[in-house]
Amino acid sequence: MAFKDKNKWRGSVTIQGKRYTKTFLNKKLAEIWEAQTKLAHEKKSLSLNVTDTEPITKLIGKYLKSCQGFKKSSTVTREKYSLTMFQKFCEKHVIITCGDLDKGTWKEYIEFRKDSSTRTINLDLQTINKMFQWGIEEELITNNPMICFKIHPLNDKVINYTPIYLSDLEI
Repeated sequence: MAFKDKNKWRGSVTIQGKRYTKTFLNKKLAEIWEAQTKLAHEKKSLSLNVTDTEPITKLIGKYLKSCQGFKKSSTVTREKYSLTMFQKFCEKHVIITCGDLDKGTWKEYIEFRKDSSTRTINLDLQTINKMFQWGIEEELITNNPMICFKIHPLNDKVINYTPIYLSDLEI
């Protein structure tokens, strides 16, 4: 049920004991989101064994096209590089649709990108995860294949980095 929280409207749906909420500018948008979320859940519950048949290449193209409207060009360039590497990985391992991905795929992807830094691999995985989340919101796919995978921590070089400051003389 949509409700007002300070200056914004929130949509709220409870499905199987789990509560989902999202913030909107007005009550009508919140109500529409609630109805769409309930409908998506009903569709998902009726077709239990349906796998996502959206080709990964099409999903990547649609995602990048949508990003160009609201993200900085440098961010789009970075995400394009990450998704290009993911597409190469999928071609090498003959992964065609989103339904072909499983938990083991992400460990293989990390091995595929082993020549890159841990930070780069984490950025790639975050970008891929964002793409799948976007795909669910746009109703192109029904589930996020990365939901069961945790991004691995950064290596010690990055964690123990201490910044070097300018001295008074240099300033």
